[in-house]
This record gives sequence, structure tokens and C-alpha cells, in this order.
Amino acid sequence: DPTVEVLLSEGAGALPSPVADPRERYVTALKSGVGVEVGRAIQLIQSGRAKDGARHLRFVLQFEKDDPAIWTNLATALWNTGEFDEAIAAVDRATTLDPENYRYHLVKAEILIAAGDAAKAGKSENPLQQSSAKAPDPERAKELYSGARSAADLAIRFAPRDEWRPYFARGKAASRLGDRLEARDALNTARTLNRENSEVCMWLFEVCWQLNDRKLATEALEDAVALAPKNLIAWVNLVHVRIEAKNWDGARQALDRAAAIDPTHERVVKAREKLEQLRPPTTSGTESP
Repeated sequence: DPTVEVLLSEGAGALPSPVADPRERYVTALKSGVGVEVGRAIQLIQSGRAKDGARHLRFVLQFEKDDPAIWTNLATALWNTGEFDEAIAAVDRATTLDPENYRYHLVKAEILIAAGDAAKAGKSENPLQQSSAKAPDPERAKELYSGARSAADLAIRFAPRDEWRPYFARGKAASRLGDRLEARDALNTARTLNRENSEVCMWLFEVCWQLNDRKLATEALEDAVALAPKNLIAWVNLVHVRIEAKNWDGARQALDRAAAIDPTHERVVKAREKLEQLRPPTTSGTESP
């Protein structure tokens, strides 16, 4: 699920300071109430009640229609409910109101990637109406991924130099578009800026494997299992990487780690069968790749 960030506008939710003019006191109280309402909406989104959160935010926007942070939080809520067209419209409003805030461009990139994935898979925008699922629309998906890449580029332009998330978004969008060299560069930059994110490592592994860049792919995958030792898919991938390198003992160790998580998982069963089929019965292990 998308990560919800608290993007409250400056001053929203702050304790009102004493003011002499009753009109100013009214405005201060109103802003404080807005902050409380936005905070409540964010709690609802984070607890899986994004539809209710969106309702609260729409109410707030009747009074604070020029607050880009609230528009972005509404976009996040709509993203969670799969209402992508409305989410894109909301975040576009935010980027128009504050075009140099990289966070808004970043949220837009992530929404467009999710919308592209839905279009590619032919999913209905409304997750409650999957019985009326749309036909896959690869051209629409490509258009959305291209928009995501452009939004990520703007996020990179305005973000601090050490901010890794725009590069991650750019790498994902480029990967979806099939631009693997570009994706590898962006994802590796994200990994360099943040060595603690296993998801970045998994994306980088996939792209590098497709590019036949075995060295970087293996490095990224080794990082992924170190950062997320409960990631079954990462361990299974490591089994296959080590089988290809004829590192039989290393493959067995990775398989044991995957099996400890779920021994009956389909991918664990298939990895075990492959290892048993290919491993020479008297071969000792080689060095890890």
C-alpha cells in the first residue's frame, strides 16, 4: 500500500496563540480545526479507511482549497481506493499550487505508476467493482508510465541532492517502459543514496538480471536478503542465482532460508526440485557469487 505522509500545511494543527482581534481569533480557530480534521483523515487512511479519509479531506477543501498539502493527501486517499483519475486530478492541483515542492511531484509519479499497472492489468479503477474489470490497455499504461517518469524528473530537479525516493520512482517508471539501462542507473542511484531499503534492491536486481548484469544483480539481491530476511521471494531468487553460478551449497543455504519461511510455497517447492535435479550428487560447493 502507498505510504501516507503527513503533508499538513504550515501552521495547520498548531495551538492557537493569543490574538487581540476577535476576527483573527476566529481564523486561528478555523485553521486549528482544519489541522485536526486533516490529522483525522490521515489516521483513517493509514488504518485502511481511505474512503472515509477522502470524505474528511473534501470537507476541509471547502475552506482550504488553495492548500497543496491537503490536495496531495486527498490524492493519496484516492490512490488507496484505486480512483486514479481523481487522484491524478487532485495531485495535479497540488503541483500547480506549489510547482517546486518535490514531494508533490513524487506522489504524482507513484500514483501514475500505480494507475499504469492497473491499466496494463485491465483492473477496474474501483476495487469494489472488479466484476466489471476493464480490458488491458497497454497504450494507456505506457502514457501513464511516461507521465510518471516526467513527474519523477521534476521531483529530482527540486529535491535535495541526497533524496533517494525520486530516483526510485524514476527507475520504476523507466523499468515499466522497458528502458532498462535508464532504470538501472536510476535505481542504483537510489540504492547508493539509501542502503537500507530492500525494495530498491529487489527492483535493481530484476532490472540488472534482465540486462545480464549478473554482478550488480547479485550484489543487489544479497543486500535485499540482508535487509529483509523474511522476504521469501528474495531467498528463492537467490537460490536460482546460485544454481546458475553452480554454487550448490550456497543455493541449498538460500533454499533452507526460504523453506523456513514457508516450506509449502509453490516457488519454494519448484526451487527445491530444480536444485535436486541439477546438483551433481558428489559436487561440493563453490564460492558464493
